[in-house]
Amino acid sequence: GIRNVEIANEILTVLFFFYQVFDEGREMKTNMRRHKNFVEQRLRQLEMEFKYLELLSEEEKEYLRKEQALVRDSKSVYRKDLWNTFDWMSIVLMCVTLITHFSTKYGATHLGVQKGMLLSITLVIVWLKMFKYCRVLKTLGPFCVIIASLPKDFMKIALVYVILYVPMVCTFYHFFSGPYQQFDEGEIDPSLYGTLQETFFTVFVYTLVGDYGLRDSALIPLL
Repeated sequence: GIRNVEIANEILTVLFFFYQVFDEGREMKTNMRRHKNFVEQRLRQLEMEFKYLELLSEEEKEYLRKEQALVRDSKSVYRKDLWNTFDWMSIVLMCVTLITHFSTKYGATHLGVQKGMLLSITLVIVWLKMFKYCRVLKTLGPFCVIIASLPKDFMKIALVYVILYVPMVCTFYHFFSGPYQQFDEGEIDPSLYGTLQETFFTVFVYTLVGDYGLRDSALIPLL
């Protein structure tokens, strides 16, 4: 019945979680081993070249020393790839979600809301992992690269937005709610600029080019 289907889904989910941990751990171990072998091989090559040090010019000697330092300080490709960090983040979320799920099911019923939120976030994160496996496809590869670069570009745009947004909020608040405002009652809506929090939200709505009826929105405390 339904109970058996639920148990089967839980077993499959736990098995999928352990498979993800095993697969990611195997990939990390393989990449680390390859990097270690590369470093050892490259250092041996450089040591062989150092045998002819007296025949080299000062520039060549300096190059070999810098090359040695770079090889020793180099990091594996696995650590540089942000997709791997994303994978471990999804694994941690899956682990926390599973613990919350079983805790809710077998005692801690007060964690029901947290379980729903975690499950929603985890589903989205795990689904986005598909982009990692689409990188090798000719048609989807460039698109995946673009998606991966979006967070960095978004942070740059957000920084520019904040630089313009914060002084605008200060100006509006000082002008409409500060001690120097000379407006009579009824000239402006006090709910727009009554507090700094409301002013933040009002100016944010202005940047969206209009009033969308969000004045009483639940988003106001978040902003």
